[in-house]
Amino acid sequence: MPTTRNFIFNKNPDIASLYTIRSSNVLGTIWRYLGRYKSVRYAKSVLAPQLIQNPSLLNKNSEQIAFTIRQAEDFFLSAREGDISIKPLLIYYGILGLTKCLILSGDNPYTLEATPLDYFEHGAHGLSWKANIADPSQIAARKSNALTKEFCITKTRGIYPLFRKCYADVLPPNDTKIDIKTLLSLIGENWQAYHSYFSKPPRVYGCDDPKNGDALIIGDRKQILGGFSDYYYLFHKHGNESTQQCLERLFPELNTLYDHLGDNLYRSKQDVIAMDSHIAFSRSQTLQGFAFKEDGFALLQENGDKLYSTNLAIF
Repeated sequence: MPTTRNFIFNKNPDIASLYTIRSSNVLGTIWRYLGRYKSVRYAKSVLAPQLIQNPSLLNKNSEQIAFTIRQAEDFFLSAREGDISIKPLLIYYGILGLTKCLILSGDNPYTLEATPLDYFEHGAHGLSWKANIADPSQIAARKSNALTKEFCITKTRGIYPLFRKCYADVLPPNDTKIDIKTLLSLIGENWQAYHSYFSKPPRVYGCDDPKNGDALIIGDRKQILGGFSDYYYLFHKHGNESTQQCLERLFPELNTLYDHLGDNLYRSKQDVIAMDSHIAFSRSQTLQGFAFKEDGFALLQENGDKLYSTNLAIF
């Protein structure tokens, strides 16, 4: 399946321009930012230079993005004021709308119209709640009252894989299981609560200053990843291994995809082309960086086989 849209990496804000917006009203600021796309004219101005292979869809997709952004905002506003019994459903439809907007903004043949292509590729969610009756652990999780054991199963057709292809080159294999515990382990700012509740470190490692793109010079598409905090080493280390040995175990990509610049600082050998082409990281609201360690961002199946990276902040 071709990439849904061109991947745009996070640039170094110190060089490339300001990408972080501080606000006392975070949600209000986000919707003012997204609200620009409620204007068909503005949406068209953004899409025009991107739709090289499908220029005939410019007017249609601009109109559909404007409508869907407005509808998504209404879902989120209703969720904030609605009863807990309907909040999850309203939030889901709001996120689904934003997902469709991102897909529509790419140079691809997709629209919101119910064409055979539309139905075949993304007429379904791309995520399933159905348990595999041949897997006792999935059946037990469904019967359990433990929320952290709840899970979904990924599919290679539907909205989710199209959304993932907006930022990643490789899809997880069909029927990959993702549970809530795994999702929680990837939220860096909550690592202390995760460690306290599960008595094990989450799948993130604090790093001071990760940068994607324009890492050393203007136009540089490499990644610089470093400032790995020794504090997190205390939670992740095995036995008597050194800090360096711990990092190389948690991030095997450091030995193959990166050059060691010294002092726990690494620079990718290749350009950043997608979220799964290098070590991925997230930032907290306080701008603290967290790198996703190998068995977290790449996800592991229960039989131990490695899957490809899945940015799980995206559901």
